[in-house]
Amino acid sequence: MMLYLLKDNGLLRTDDYVVFANTGKERPETLDFINEIESRWDINIHWVEATFRKYDIEKETMVSSIGYSLCNWATASRNGEPFSQMIDWINCGHVPNRTTRFCTKYLKIVPMQRLMNGWGIDEFDTVMGIRYDEPARYRKYKGDGNMPLVDMKITEADVFRFWSKQPFDLKLRQYEGNCDLCHLKSLKKLKTIIAEQGEGIAAWWIEQERKTNSTFLNGMDFSILTEIATNRRFSKALDTRSLIEHDLFSISCFCGD
Repeated sequence: MMLYLLKDNGLLRTDDYVVFANTGKERPETLDFINEIESRWDINIHWVEATFRKYDIEKETMVSSIGYSLCNWATASRNGEPFSQMIDWINCGHVPNRTTRFCTKYLKIVPMQRLMNGWGIDEFDTVMGIRYDEPARYRKYKGDGNMPLVDMKITEADVFRFWSKQPFDLKLRQYEGNCDLCHLKSLKKLKTIIAEQGEGIAAWWIEQERKTNSTFLNGMDFSILTEIATNRRFSKALDTRSLIEHDLFSISCFCGD
């Protein structure tokens, strides 16, 4: 919606760059949606994925070894490749979790910066799609970029009205989100998604936890959560106090938070 409003109001300039950073764990509906925006609204979106190389900590910083590669809808990673490569590269003994959330920085922010630097652009303004009815996010990022939806006083209700009139939309329910099993989702949401999609959606997350002997969910591993979600009798019989306690600490599923 933000891109549409900017273009419709003549605010999307020729020297503005629209960038999407793919982690390999975005829902296929998200990739289809971005592809449709490009074609239906005639907006050039630059698709980028993070790349990682070995580094010498005595000679350079870790971040300096992060690069990027360009892709498109047809060539974008769909099996978590950039994400798993990042976990192997950082080699810190654990996967990102709710308290140590390095995935957004290394998979989205840095590769987008590298892309701009590669074009010879070292200073640029960031435009964020934070809404007028998200004051906590607005206060947190005030000064870090432009927020046109805040300036236009666009609320969630406005967003729903806008998309109800469009010939296409994201085709995801609100609790699903773009990253298929993002660890910022509540355990209730994760359990629901796994129950609906099947245990296959959790396979990548389980593999990453096993190879690092750590958990995305600060103690609750995805193999147990998958067992609960896919075993109806077990799920009903279990008094999931641990799930309830974990849900109390649920964080809004937003990469920037």
